[in-house]
Amino acid sequence: IQEAEMITKEQIKEIYVDRGYKGAKIEGKQIYRSGQKKGITPYLKKLLKRRQAIEPHIGHMKFDGKMHRNYLKGKKGDKHNALLVGIGHNLRMILRKLRLLFAQIIFWLQNHQKNYSTVKIYVFE
Repeated sequence: IQEAEMITKEQIKEIYVDRGYKGAKIEGKQIYRSGQKKGITPYLKKLLKRRQAIEPHIGHMKFDGKMHRNYLKGKKGDKHNALLVGIGHNLRMILRKLRLLFAQIIFWLQNHQKNYSTVKIYVFE
């Protein structure tokens, strides 16, 4: 938490964690656990669900981005590796969207093509 505050230069007031978190209470910060019933408003419930939506992306970055193995040295290497994995993940998502767009354009062109084989050509002399 302290590192995140140093990096973002923002004071963290609320922390959303999963059920496995059994950490101590931190003064000045509110901790919300997934599955918690007490003190949860509809807005907080929505935020906790948002956290669950991020988990698959982290899993894909670890597996597809080969984040399980870091060949870069030291703390700087760890930072660079995480940054490069994030960039690679974003590029894969952009390329997937472009492939879908290209497929839709091809499909549209095939279905809206004029049929020129039935056009009669008259030659006047």
